[in-house]
Amino acid sequence: MKKKWIIAISVTVAIVGLVLLLAFTVFSLKSITLDFRTSTQYITATNEEIIKSGKFKMGGSVLIHGKNKYIKNLENYNPYIKVINIETVFPSSFVVHLAERQEVYAIEFEGG
Repeated sequence: MKKKWIIAISVTVAIVGLVLLLAFTVFSLKSITLDFRTSTQYITATNEEIIKSGKFKMGGSVLIHGKNKYIKNLENYNPYIKVINIETVFPSSFVVHLAERQEVYAIEFEGG
């Protein structure tokens, strides 16, 4: 009976420790860098504007961020950008791998 209590307390302490570790500031998002895999001929926004358009939550844990919403935000704000992926670089940063979208066809409209 005493061994069961020791095991139960050990598991509880381990779970609480894991939660504290995830919430600890070591794993909070502190920096975001952009890595362009192609040219940036048609991209007129600066790196700061692109990062701001992603609406990243600075300070949250990098382990539990939902990256799909950041990809959607980046691609909606910047029509010439295609996000390849968002890489987590431990302990506290993201690297956003980007490519410039290629023009497939163009339609002439009112002289433009």
